[in-house]
Amino acid sequence: MVNISDSLIKKFKAQDYCPHKIKLVSLDKMGAEEPGQAMIKGSYFESLALGMNGVSEPPRLKNGEKSVDVQRIESQAVRFFGLMDEYKMEVQQTQIEIIRPYNDKYQLKGFIDFTSPFLDNEIGFQPIAIFDLKLTKSIYAELNYDNASAPWSWAFPFNKDHTQAYMYNYLFELQFGANLPFYYFVFDYKPEPEFKIIRKKIGALERAELIESIEKTIDAIEQNEACGWPTVASYKNCKTCPIKNTCNDSITRQPVSTV
Repeated sequence: MVNISDSLIKKFKAQDYCPHKIKLVSLDKMGAEEPGQAMIKGSYFESLALGMNGVSEPPRLKNGEKSVDVQRIESQAVRFFGLMDEYKMEVQQTQIEIIRPYNDKYQLKGFIDFTSPFLDNEIGFQPIAIFDLKLTKSIYAELNYDNASAPWSWAFPFNKDHTQAYMYNYLFELQFGANLPFYYFVFDYKPEPEFKIIRKKIGALERAELIESIEKTIDAIEQNEACGWPTVASYKNCKTCPIKNTCNDSITRQPVSTV
């Protein structure tokens, strides 16, 4: 069975994606992309907030001290616990892996950060809700990933690709029979750290969008399978690829920008 996750769907949505890299990393699990500093810091924050084991502290400064960023991240993890009473939260299940069959060849897979009750000022107290914990440099910083149609920020996340929210809501309903609200719980680590809680509304239109994305992903897999999973080299594709040093098509030189 081939696993289809929200991250795999987003990879196929990207312009000029490298099929060979997706096959190697996402489908065959023959290598992992090199983690960037944002991913390392995000994993560390989640480990503190959710009690995950086996996650290392980000590298310290040359003098052995923790960087200012790491100190702020640790303070935000403490803040996360401090918000429990205010929002009537109690972390229940964490790191919930759900795998459900889609058809004879494909299955859907998701990894939910945690569930918790939640006091929502708009829709009232929720006995249980789905949460995805996020860490960002600044909630106001413009981002251009997630294949959004335009740059977005966590302060104004309207252009963000919300496949993750749709997938987790759908998988939880398939597994447990409950259609739960989905929240992003976002913390940043700028000089004056903030947090933001965002509920993504999910209805029939969003569910239909998810199913369409799943079908398009299956089509992309089967078309690339028929073509032998060709290589599409670019600096963006290659810089985190685990085979960049052995791939004949690899591009490791950053391109020059012209203005």
